[in-house]
Amino acid sequence: MTERVLTPEAEALLYLTACAVNGAIPRKERVASFAWEKLLEKAKQQKMSAMAAIALESMHEEDQAVIPEEIRREWQKLRMSNLRRRMLFDAERGELFRLFDEKEIWYLPLKGIIIQDYYPVYEMREMTDNDILYNPQKKRKLCRIFKDRQYRYVSEHNVDAFMKEPFFNFEMHRRIFPGNLSFFSAVMKRTIPAGDGTLERLMTPEDFYLHFLQHARKHMLSKGSGIRPLADLFVIQNSLGDKWDASLLEKGINALDLQNFRLVMEGLTDKLLSDPECQDISKLSDEEWLFLSHMTGSYMYGDQQQFVRNFFEQNVGEQVTLRSRMKYLWLRLFPDMEYMKAYFPILRKIPVLLPFLYPVRWVLQWLRRSEHIKAELKFLRKISKVREDKS
Repeated sequence: MTERVLTPEAEALLYLTACAVNGAIPRKERVASFAWEKLLEKAKQQKMSAMAAIALESMHEEDQAVIPEEIRREWQKLRMSNLRRRMLFDAERGELFRLFDEKEIWYLPLKGIIIQDYYPVYEMREMTDNDILYNPQKKRKLCRIFKDRQYRYVSEHNVDAFMKEPFFNFEMHRRIFPGNLSFFSAVMKRTIPAGDGTLERLMTPEDFYLHFLQHARKHMLSKGSGIRPLADLFVIQNSLGDKWDASLLEKGINALDLQNFRLVMEGLTDKLLSDPECQDISKLSDEEWLFLSHMTGSYMYGDQQQFVRNFFEQNVGEQVTLRSRMKYLWLRLFPDMEYMKAYFPILRKIPVLLPFLYPVRWVLQWLRRSEHIKAELKFLRKISKVREDKS
């Protein structure tokens, strides 16, 4: 079996994460051995700076002396920055929800908006955007609300995204489970009113957990993911585990083919986050270790290199040759009809427009994601050269 070794900064971040979500105080002896510069960089990459800072600040004042003063100030700065970000996001989202009610647009907060409240400290979970499901039949009214508040519209796959300085990013989703219309319809029928006289809707505990798992799997199969989903899963289980119906959850897990992914994620969470003083990677299964090694070596939202690797494995399935590179580019340039329908909803009514909308997608993607495209092509050339040099 291949030796299992995590970098010291990855081990340190996992330890502080377990301390943070459990409200445990990090041991002075353990903290004294941290490589601070590398740990700080890793925490930033994983969008977990505030979480680590909160764990460190829970130590007794005299024990915090093992942390270099300039590093200590940097952790405090990152935590305060995230506190400010969350307060502003909460205030802005509250105003948007008021306007949605006024214009009779129902809405359903997704993912991090809900999960952040499951953490033990207000500013513990970092957020780069807010995801909200809304009634797509009211898109014109929705766009007017954002435009009046000086937001810039950025259309994304299955999402209407709106951005504004200094960091506001609201991703307005048209569907919860893209690609699974029957399951999506059932979920929508089960949503419940928030109960405060507004048009806000909420998912059932079972559906919320299913949506979280499917979204986490989507990231893992695309660009990869950091370790924060493990912390999210931990606090979701603690908050909702005694509220969901186990039989209904199992039905959903089977319907979405999430059985194996769920077992691996729950196994990692139990073995790594349940007790910060009992983390032992030697107890992980081979599949759990594979997941963890990818997660600790990644950025929070993955990267373009991992996307290329995953896309090759899932869709091309061949060695990197001229033929397989051409197949890769063809599939990226001409995705299937289901993908394009989510990107251009008009195709559901007028499918003959498909050939004309491919060039439109190319132009839009280049205007919005040119740096990502360049990085993807650069890495494609790189792995091709590596394979050629080895052959």
